[in-house]
Amino acid sequence: MVDYIAVFIKKSHATQFGIRALTDLASQSTVKYGALAYGSTRDFFRSSKYAVYSSMWEAMASDGSAGQVQTLEEGVERVLASTDEQPWAFLSESAALKYAAAQRCDVEVIEDEFVPRYLSLAVPIGSTYSDRLTLAILELLENGEISTLRTKWWNPRSACE
Repeated sequence: MVDYIAVFIKKSHATQFGIRALTDLASQSTVKYGALAYGSTRDFFRSSKYAVYSSMWEAMASDGSAGQVQTLEEGVERVLASTDEQPWAFLSESAALKYAAAQRCDVEVIEDEFVPRYLSLAVPIGSTYSDRLTLAILELLENGEISTLRTKWWNPRSACE
């Protein structure tokens, strides 16, 4: 499955400060942002060869511990607690952020589709489960069940409409 790096931000801050894409964060200095202190999103920015992403890493690193959170929940809570005077956005994997945003009407998730992340299940080499898991996932993809589950768990924003 494909996932993307995304921005979790209050809708009002995205509108007020013109954040429509991940790279919009790099071109402004009002909205501070960060990622998990130990995670693949942080590592992506830290090791990126692209100027825009490496400049984003520099902004996060220069913010010290303020540019890092220890858990996904802490990142979400930090966004929710941010103010117009001190707006903050959280960078992480879009699937996790969409799940966090699913029950809220005041936040949005902005995906960067130029940075795909491939999700997989790990099993021990030679595991008897490997083929069975592969077939089960393919079956769920083909019969539309994965799409149904995504809609159920990541898109239930009917309360917002």
